Amino acid sequence: MKQGLLSVIIPVYNAEPYLTKCIDSVLSQDVPLEVLLIDDGSTDGSANVCKRYAERDTRIRYFRKENGGVSSARNVGLDNMLGEFVTFVDSDDQVISGSYQTMLNEFADSATDLVCCGIVRQNEQGQIVDRYGILPGRAAMTPIEAMGSCLASDGPVGFTVYAKIFRTSLFSGTTPIRFPEGRLMEEAYILPHVFVRCRNIVHIGEAGYVYALRSDSYTTKPLSEECYAIYDTAERYEAELPSLFPRFDMRFLFRWRVESCTNIYRTALKQQNVIDPKVFERIRREFSRIFRKGLFASSISLRTKLLMVDTVSRFFLLRQNTKQHVRRGGAR
Repeated sequence: MKQGLLSVIIPVYNAEPYLTKCIDSVLSQDVPLEVLLIDDGSTDGSANVCKRYAERDTRIRYFRKENGGVSSARNVGLDNMLGEFVTFVDSDDQVISGSYQTMLNEFADSATDLVCCGIVRQNEQGQIVDRYGILPGRAAMTPIEAMGSCLASDGPVGFTVYAKIFRTSLFSGTTPIRFPEGRLMEEAYILPHVFVRCRNIVHIGEAGYVYALRSDSYTTKPLSEECYAIYDTAERYEAELPSLFPRFDMRFLFRWRVESCTNIYRTALKQQNVIDPKVFERIRREFSRIFRKGLFASSISLRTKLLMVDTVSRFFLLRQNTKQHVRRGGAR
């Protein structure tokens, strides 16, 4: 491990049109860094772009592997990183100038293990769509607070490993942390286990990362797998969080489950004339499960219960609208 060095892991898969801007935004950061370009079996010109950068800049290391998904690519990076710190960048995204320096400055406190920043989301025309995780100023938080922030709809931390810089020691030890391969929501899978190893977590308050919204991203594809991944994650959290964080307020999880149900259903309606019956049935079962476990639980606040009732009402209203849409033959 090289003291003070930041390892930047960039999984690459058929990202040729965006890769140059992504890499340039990282190389322009005025901090000691290495860039690990992990080519996950690209079939376009991405490999040539990566090789060209690696040949002319000694800070860049290029790895080629068979296609196995973003988790396997990130794991190759974790297995080969040399830095004291590590961060992740998606190959079509960019890093805002100066953000790495601002974030690394927070590690002057030896008890700080993770630093987060806000995110700017841009469409394909380069227009800012929204900003996420922006705070009035710097904020320190405990691991429990960071976990709660991930589950809150307006929380600044978020289920991402980009827009974060970690001490690499968080991923090592007798039980190394690696991304689960072949699984959606892989970041949500590992983050609780990373948080629990942290002593102190800091959010710098400002945006440091530009997330690119692409028409071919997973959010525009059928939601069946994403639906199941969210519910599987919720069930895993219900089993794991009490032991990882004994004082964690499980009401955050109940709220997240309720909001996820409605968000999935609404997104599905935007993408399809008729929602996949399997997706609807999974949502219905999830609502039933939430009600059985939460509606009459004394530990759940009245505010959360009212949210549950309101969300379920809106869900079944959407369902009724869908039935009417189907009866009209999909006409608009």
